[in-house]
Formats: sequence, C-alpha cells, structure tokens
Amino acid sequence: MNSKILTLSGALLLSASVPALADDGHFDGFYAGGEAGYNEVKYKNEDLDFDIDADGLNYGGFAGFRQQTSSGLVVGLEGHYKDSEASIGDDDASLDFDRQVGVDALIGTTVGTAEQVLLFAFAGYENARLTASFLDEEESTDLDGVRVGGGAEFALSDNMSLRTTVAYTDYEEDVSNIEGTAGFVLDF
Repeated sequence: MNSKILTLSGALLLSASVPALADDGHFDGFYAGGEAGYNEVKYKNEDLDFDIDADGLNYGGFAGFRQQTSSGLVVGLEGHYKDSEASIGDDDASLDFDRQVGVDALIGTTVGTAEQVLLFAFAGYENARLTASFLDEEESTDLDGVRVGGGAEFALSDNMSLRTTVAYTDYEEDVSNIEGTAGFVLDF
C-alpha cells in the first residue's frame, strides 16, 4: 500500500512538473519555418540623378539554432532563402529582384510572465540576384549586402510559433531592400 501511494505521488509530482519544464526555453534549439510578406527594392544612382523602385510579394523559408539562457536572453544563427516578385517593366524590358539567400546572427529576450514572446534583433549577410531583361536577352548579377532588422515571435505551443519581422538590406551597386514578413516557426 505504501509503495502504491509513493508511486502515485511520484507520478503526480512528475506529471505536474513536466508542463513547467516544457515552458522553459521555448526558444531553444533547432527550428525552421516559412514566411511571406512584402518588399520594396530601390536602386538609386546619384551620379545620374536616377531612382527606380520595385515592390512585390516575397516568400521563403528559414532554419537555425538558438540558445536560451535562464534569464531569457536568446542568441542564435539563422539562414534563409527567399524569392521576390518585385519587378519593374513589361514583357519587352524588365528589372526583376529574384532570390535572396543569407545568414543572420540574432539576439533577443523573452518577455511576459510565461516568457512566450521573443523580441529580437538580427544582423547578417545577404546575397540577392537582380535580373535585367530586354527583348530576348537576359542578364543576372548577384549583389552582396548587409542586412539588419528586428522582429517578434509568439509561442502558440511547445513547438510552434508565429513571427513577424522587418528588415533592411543595403546591397552594393546602390541597391537596397526593405521588407516586412509574417510566418510560422516549428521547433525541433
């Protein structure tokens, strides 16, 4: 009888502590997700006093690893691959902002009593492809840039979150990109 009570008490104590452990460190470990949003690409040539703006839908995926401390500080590394519909022109001549690939270092902190919200900033490197088309000719160039931004992630469960980000990328050749996205995150 005493062993049954001891076993039952231990099982109740363990089951009560498991949800508490699951809430700790939600933003810790490997994760991946998808996102979509809107971006505006700008090309500004000050020598010729010439500006081009193109905007459109962008979408893609990301994956990374984060480490969350007991104080709620979160640091990590994230890679992403995106495509963009930002384009200017018509069937005869166009300038298209294509794929973007990059890596960011991120730092953030959890907020709220349950620490289920992550506010974060990031900085990193991004490479984007810009394609110019004229009649039947097409030429692409890759642009390197520095990317900075911030965001918020909202835990829905132990392994799923929603997030939103805003980023600015300054590429070479006087090209820049501003984007806002929303997406989902799966923790592994």
